[in-house]
Amino acid sequence: MKLRYLFYAMSVGISLCFLSGCSADDNAVAVERITPLTIGSVSVKANPSESDTRATGSVTVLKEGTVGISCASSSGVKDNVPYTYGASSWTALGGGFLLSETTWTMAAYYPYSESGVYSSGGSNATLNMAIGPYEASKDLCVGLFTASATDYAPTPILSHIYARVSFRFVKRLTYKGSGVIRSFMLKDMLVTAEYMLYSNFLIKTISDNYNLNNLTNITANTDNSTIDLLLIPVGVSSGGQAFAFYADGTEPENFYEGTIPRSLFASTGYAFQAGCHYKLKVLLGSDGFVVEPDDDGGFPVVSGWNEVTLNNEKWWI
Repeated sequence: MKLRYLFYAMSVGISLCFLSGCSADDNAVAVERITPLTIGSVSVKANPSESDTRATGSVTVLKEGTVGISCASSSGVKDNVPYTYGASSWTALGGGFLLSETTWTMAAYYPYSESGVYSSGGSNATLNMAIGPYEASKDLCVGLFTASATDYAPTPILSHIYARVSFRFVKRLTYKGSGVIRSFMLKDMLVTAEYMLYSNFLIKTISDNYNLNNLTNITANTDNSTIDLLLIPVGVSSGGQAFAFYADGTEPENFYEGTIPRSLFASTGYAFQAGCHYKLKVLLGSDGFVVEPDDDGGFPVVSGWNEVTLNNEKWWI
């Protein structure tokens, strides 16, 4: 009888607790839904970065490597979390983001770097940029997206934050040398900078001339005839883009220099614009060299680059 009475008393107590909305500690606490961030698809598009994920141009789906994910919130949220592509989706080994009902603004960048590239955190997250020869591991792409427990499977679409320029060297019949390029220089370049992930803003850090030395692997009329560069976006001065190089030696007679007219860059706002690939052909001759737009298909194929159509004109230097 006492046991039956005890059971009855407990049942009544629990029923009253539910009716009054109480919890174990007598406080009404709403339990938020917690859902893991799921990334099924990451793409790169041939358009400048935008704040949304609507594809407005050519889009290529990424199916290899690792993408870094960060969150604009700085209140105890994970930061710079790697999601690696697997059989059909991107997975965070060791645990990724757990989403609540709060909608977060997040950023994805590719390829992921554990250190040296990503810095700060939260809404001040930045990527460190540096000019240099094209390398897939340094070809940074960025995209913003939102996510929450009810919108937990976003499909980020990224775009390149570097500009790209390729100089392909070709020997004319009058050039009798081997065509080995010994060094290469670009004037007035932005050598390093910081890119703000959440504002698409570039902070200038160092501006100077850029020199590539000992380029004995670049030879005109061969499979390795192209200097392919990643540049930090920068405006072209009214005097045009000056560059120079040594061919077949470093004596004064082997030095070539000239300027590409500013008019070349009219279609991209008179600047080396992010996401744009500029292709130039340098024709060596005994009396100097000629620069013209290059429509050769021998460049490395990289997803999401906007192939700039240049004016059909030549510059005799």
